[in-house]
Amino acid sequence: MPDNLNPPTDIHALVQSLGEAARSASRVLAPAPTALKNQALEAAAEALGDREKTILAANAQDVKGARAEGARSRSSRTRSAR
Repeated sequence: MPDNLNPPTDIHALVQSLGEAARSASRVLAPAPTALKNQALEAAAEALGDREKTILAANAQDVKGARAEGARSRSSRTRSAR
């Protein structure tokens, strides 16, 4: 996600915002020549490839945090059920 986007904490609002941005982008890109759209896709793929290690490391941290949060949540539910 671009740095200039500050996603709302409300997931519904975030999805709505992303959908609206995608719709706007599709209107701009629709009349572009296929070769230009292909070039843009190739550039995006290259950018992702260039950042692969960074993206995967950040994802691993997110997964680790989610697992830890899940363990804390399960632990608190177990204590409250007693």
